[in-house]
Amino acid sequence: MKDNPFRNDSNRKARRSRPKPFDYGSVSLADRQALQGYAEQVRSIARKGVEEVFELGEAFADAKARLPKRYEEWFRKEVTGITTRTASNYIGVYERFNERREQIVALGLKPSSLYKLAAAPEPAIEEVLGRAEAGEKVLGADVTRIVRLHAEPADEVERVSPADRGGPKGFKALLAERLTHWQREWTERATELLDVLDDLVPPGASGFRGTKPDVDKAIGLRSLWLHVELARMTGASFANKADDRLGVPYMQGRDWPSEPWRLLHHSLGHVGAASSWSKGKLFEEVTGTLIPRLRWALGGASSPTEFDDVFPTPDEDGSEDSAEADE
Repeated sequence: MKDNPFRNDSNRKARRSRPKPFDYGSVSLADRQALQGYAEQVRSIARKGVEEVFELGEAFADAKARLPKRYEEWFRKEVTGITTRTASNYIGVYERFNERREQIVALGLKPSSLYKLAAAPEPAIEEVLGRAEAGEKVLGADVTRIVRLHAEPADEVERVSPADRGGPKGFKALLAERLTHWQREWTERATELLDVLDDLVPPGASGFRGTKPDVDKAIGLRSLWLHVELARMTGASFANKADDRLGVPYMQGRDWPSEPWRLLHHSLGHVGAASSWSKGKLFEEVTGTLIPRLRWALGGASSPTEFDDVFPTPDEDGSEDSAEADE
């Protein structure tokens, strides 16, 4: 028999997607009667106030105890009208406040406020109940504020680092944590160098403010540190003594994936090893390439293509950076 083309397809899809009934075959008769009663109890309760939260919380807690391995399956197939998250909130309220049920019900709070209170530390609960006993009308907003006030500070909560879990994800987390730390420190020191350069090169000046030794002392080591650490973080253009011993490129990584960052690395190396340069030549390098490239790296320039190379780069003359790091 052919399907009626005018039949409502949505009804057929709904019937096909309806979950199969829960199989009570391996459940004892007493447990089966109790569980079916709980499912019917949920369907029969239209309004779910505080009293109903306690009743259903007790029912779900008992169902979970009767079906420790199949509770989720039973809930999905037998319970309608609420989600597993809501049921978990009911259980939380029941287990936390069952012995103080009358006090909690007397508060007159909405269920959503009770969920917050059930997950709060004991001092927060005592404060809420104490205020109510003193005759104060405690509102949901008061509960939120009190719970937040008594919450443990984030820095005092013991957290397990993802890197401590091991495996590929742990290794990835380890690298991410270290790179985040290095990136923050590199950015801070790059900002510091730029501040020093702005002080040494006043607007419109044709030369440094200060003597050549003072300039070398102020920017030489700072530039060299940024040069070396940028190579370390990116894994590019960084030499290691293990290369010679192993006979293979260290981590097989030598090429720069980004040309603007390679140019910045190049400028930092030049300035870091420029103690023998004349003051004028160093001023030209600093103002012509290093300052604009640093501003770009820190988010203060529009485009790296605006930079002009004052000195040859390795791509142009085949030479290596003069201050390449070697450990």
